[in-house]
Amino acid sequence: MTNYIIRRLLGAVVVLLLMSVVVFRLVHWLPGDALLVKLGESGRIPADKLAAARAEMGIDRPLVVQYLDWLGDVVRGDLGKSLIWDQSVASRIGKGLPITLELAVLASIVAILIAVPVGVLSAVKQDKIIDYVARVLAITGLAIPGFWLATLALLYLTIWFQWTPPLRYTPFFDDPRTNLQTFMLPALILGYGLGASLTRMTRSAVLEVLRHDYIRTARAKGLRERIVIGRHVLKNSMIPVVTIFGLQFTGLLGGSVIMESLFSLPGVGGITLQAVQQRDYTQIQGNVLLIGAAAVLMNIVIDISYAWLDPRIRYR
Repeated sequence: MTNYIIRRLLGAVVVLLLMSVVVFRLVHWLPGDALLVKLGESGRIPADKLAAARAEMGIDRPLVVQYLDWLGDVVRGDLGKSLIWDQSVASRIGKGLPITLELAVLASIVAILIAVPVGVLSAVKQDKIIDYVARVLAITGLAIPGFWLATLALLYLTIWFQWTPPLRYTPFFDDPRTNLQTFMLPALILGYGLGASLTRMTRSAVLEVLRHDYIRTARAKGLRERIVIGRHVLKNSMIPVVTIFGLQFTGLLGGSVIMESLFSLPGVGGITLQAVQQRDYTQIQGNVLLIGAAAVLMNIVIDISYAWLDPRIRYR
């Protein structure tokens, strides 16, 4: 196991290195200029002053030199300084990451609470009315866009109940109640969408396990159904579910930008979108590198969890 983890970590370094090259090149292909975005005075500044300002920002150098300087800083733990804001990239990520993590964790909890019991019940009661209801709810969750559902929720909660969630972020330790009120609606909407796909995967995995001989043997021995499901079926059907869940959780770290925008949550997604609009190269590179590192780490954790879920799996 130790050798396997070391090999995976070394492979992760190579993946992140290749990703940094691709991201750096794509970012610098974006049309526009970070300096002009910062000054907001395109066409009204003499060319010599613009050239001097670009030299001061370091964006006039060859891309290879810029990349090597940036990569050297990253290796030393320095993600650089924002080209637009007078702050370091790491400090801006540090402000937005707890918000995005809280939203991702709450949405994941909602998704698991929906997917596991509903998926198992749907499989155990296959082709019964409860199975049809669960499948309709799952397909609906996959079909309805989250931003549309969030817009409707905000609109009709205001019209019918004269209530809207607090549209200003409050740290949990400052005011836990207001914090949870802020995150409740976006977490439920995101969790429903995630739970829909997890429900379908759980149902399929449980149905497959239920057809195995050792399940029939367990029932023939007289074990109670809840013991058969809880001890033999559930654990053996979780590998595909854990895989999908891990990929979804990583996607939330960078893919919840629309929900963060609708509910005024200044998370990593919003910071990344703002950086793209402002051509803030160093901020985009730092954010994408963070999300990529999270994805690679999550894949390693998922692979390691397989050995716990299925003792027959061995790593060499």
